[in-house]
Amino acid sequence: MRRFVRLLLLPLGLAAGLASRAAAQDAVPRPVVGLALSGGAARGLAHIGVIQVLEDAGVPVDVVAGTSMGSLIGGLYAAGYDGAELESIARGFAEADLFTDAVPRRFLAPDQRALDRRVIFTLPIRDGGLDLPSGAVEGVGVIRALERETWPAQAVDDFDRLPRPFAAVATDLRTGGAVVLRDGGLAEAIRASIAIPGALDPVVWGDSILVDGVLVRNLPAVDARVLGAELLICSDVSRSPVGQEFESAVDVLARAISPTTEADVAAQRAPCDVVLRPVLEELGAGDFDQVDRWIAVGRTAARAALPGILESLGRPGSGVVFTRSHAARAAELLPDSVRLREIRIQGLSTPERAAPARRALSSVGVATGRWVDARRMDEGLAAIQATELFQAVTYGIREVVGSEADLEVTLAPAQRDRVGVGLRYDSEYQASLLFTASLPNRLGYGSSTRLEVRLGDEKRVAATHLRGRGVTSPLGLGVALGYVQARFPERGVELFHLSGRAELIQGRIGVVGLELSAEGIRRRVLEAGEEVRRLDPLVTLGAVVQGDTFDRESFPHRGSSLALRADVSAPGLGSDYDFTQFVGDVQFALPLASRWTARVRVYLAHTNGPSVPSHRLIRLGGALSSAVLPLTNVPLFGVRRQSLSGTSAQLVSLALQWEFGPDWFGTVTAGAGDAREEWDLEPSEWTGGWGLGLGTRTPIGPLEALLSGRDRLEGVRLTVNVGYVF
Repeated sequence: MRRFVRLLLLPLGLAAGLASRAAAQDAVPRPVVGLALSGGAARGLAHIGVIQVLEDAGVPVDVVAGTSMGSLIGGLYAAGYDGAELESIARGFAEADLFTDAVPRRFLAPDQRALDRRVIFTLPIRDGGLDLPSGAVEGVGVIRALERETWPAQAVDDFDRLPRPFAAVATDLRTGGAVVLRDGGLAEAIRASIAIPGALDPVVWGDSILVDGVLVRNLPAVDARVLGAELLICSDVSRSPVGQEFESAVDVLARAISPTTEADVAAQRAPCDVVLRPVLEELGAGDFDQVDRWIAVGRTAARAALPGILESLGRPGSGVVFTRSHAARAAELLPDSVRLREIRIQGLSTPERAAPARRALSSVGVATGRWVDARRMDEGLAAIQATELFQAVTYGIREVVGSEADLEVTLAPAQRDRVGVGLRYDSEYQASLLFTASLPNRLGYGSSTRLEVRLGDEKRVAATHLRGRGVTSPLGLGVALGYVQARFPERGVELFHLSGRAELIQGRIGVVGLELSAEGIRRRVLEAGEEVRRLDPLVTLGAVVQGDTFDRESFPHRGSSLALRADVSAPGLGSDYDFTQFVGDVQFALPLASRWTARVRVYLAHTNGPSVPSHRLIRLGGALSSAVLPLTNVPLFGVRRQSLSGTSAQLVSLALQWEFGPDWFGTVTAGAGDAREEWDLEPSEWTGGWGLGLGTRTPIGPLEALLSGRDRLEGVRLTVNVGYVF
């Protein structure tokens, strides 16, 4: 049988050899073909259609130059992606939220999960005062996406050694001139070329500060000529300002930074042999979701010019095979994954400063002797970013031998002092404002110092300082000082708070800690027939267990949260109160299908002792929990806020969540519970309620409308809330 197969394949092998020899004989000298791709925001997606038509026609492209969006498409094309792969990447970019600096939640330290996502916007503190950010976003999401897609070229630091030699054009803010990027990291070069002023932070590149190249040279034809292009095809998606309508902020911004005169545009087109103009008037620079239409526009423009291109190549027929003249210079691209021999951290003054970065990399499996790929490196850099210790986090794969290589990570120390503002409104607690100041590393390397003021129906002023945090050490030490004015049935209750905590951080999701807390409870009492204010001391020693694995803050699809707390207070500690309290709150999100989730909550609390302060009583009711006392003021549909109270409580709820559109959610909830003076587990006597919700995620937090009631339509209420709880 084996002999029969060899005999069968023999003529096929001879035919393939003859075809190969014929192709080599048909190969003729030809010009070096260059492709210059202009900037134009979403309009640059048309370049993909141009590339696809050139590929279909067998037109070779030897060198590529790009500006702005043209550098993104051109850089990926130069790295070896074909037209179909570029189309797939473009669709992924259109669906992803790249313009965000947010670290994925799973990489955040416990204190960051609890505090960092509550503000709408932040401003940096520089030189002791407030400053404006240099861009709407730092561009972390953009650079991470570029690094994922340029993984095969991570070991190439000379763009002449890419499968197609490449140049990206950026603008130097200091000189106002063009900077042509032909070496370094490919992802960083593309990121510099697309740094739209006001939208993305500039990129520091050596002694230069770089922004979008469209400011000086939107069509890099001269740069393609420098690369050696003899036949130059230019795809220009810039749009004439005459009669242009501006339908979005991106249109306005694109016009503001584009060449100001037709003479400028004409001068940039002058070196081109073939100029393609794939522009569609009814689409704008901000229409990134119209990938299909833009690619179709590019294909149409390229087909119209194709006969002239083929004639210029000297091949009006279709039987000639061309070879890339630069192929011998091309570097070997990376395999899908490599095994790390060594990890080098650069840019920091001492090895001790690099230890948190090494710990962060190791936490996601980026370590010597381990296999890593683009996704694993993406996770490693996100874990480094979450430490808040570094900025300008970039990497390169060096000294590749077979499937083994060294990893080189370049970091710069960060001082991210900032202030933030949060906004929340709900029907039960009305409008609330939050002002925060975050001062990382000010009182110790790896520490976090925060100040916050909450204004509204419930007020809070707090200052916290944490060391370790699982960033520089698994042991965390913290101190907190604060003031709380909550809404109680009793009038005029205020809390002054001072506490110290020692905790063991379990990865990024869990905390086990001990806390010593001293509170002053100021309340109004009657003495001799007169109302006076009295300050009662409360000292507690507590044990705390916290955990959170939810995949997102609002409307989670999977994960869980755990909050367990046990406190004891006694006169022997210097307290006016004598009690013990145990509180447990467990929540689960269980995915039932791709868009369906079951959410379960079980809450149990028990307090025992002769004297319990009013803010330690358990209160159930309403549709929303208290922002300042969430462990003792718990929502229960169907009853008024705080209408059920006691020293002990039980509550169980089950919600079915349906994600019926991008970031749109419907929920159906049933819950029941009770609060009383004694621990009595009698579900038959619990109070039950139901809720119907419609919600979405917005830039300022979740927006949700809740219809709730009890026993069919009894006590039906509509509650609206927007923003994160803070």
